[in-house]
Amino acid sequence: MPRLNVATAIGALVVVFGAVWLAFQLVTNPGFEWDVVGEYMLNPHILNGAWITILLTALTMVFGTILGIILAVMRLSGNAVLVVTSSAFVWFFRSTPALVQLIFWYNLASLFPIFGLGVPFGGRSSSNWTPTCSSPRSPRPSSGWA
Repeated sequence: MPRLNVATAIGALVVVFGAVWLAFQLVTNPGFEWDVVGEYMLNPHILNGAWITILLTALTMVFGTILGIILAVMRLSGNAVLVVTSSAFVWFFRSTPALVQLIFWYNLASLFPIFGLGVPFGGRSSSNWTPTCSSPRSPRPSSGWA
């Protein structure tokens, strides 16, 4: 077992003392108003938002894993079209900053006001107003949209 160095022991004591002092300040400082923090943190709206955040995080992880596996299989296939498509997809999303992607996806409704699925050249079989895809509280369009 190595010998305890005096400088190491003093440094450890300073760090422990600082951590205890910081914890004491966090708990006892009246400026934090812990009763107000508890009141707001246990508000049903906040708890519902936290639950939705956890749910969306889990769903994003599942879909991201599935998409990653699909892209990896595409990249490892011998088909040149699949390899190039997978490489281009990964390159695009890794090279675009996250903030730019957030702004783009948030403003998607201005580029495509109606999101529809259907047979090519055969018309839409189902459609939805794009802002309602991201927010159920978005105002509905006038009767001329759909």
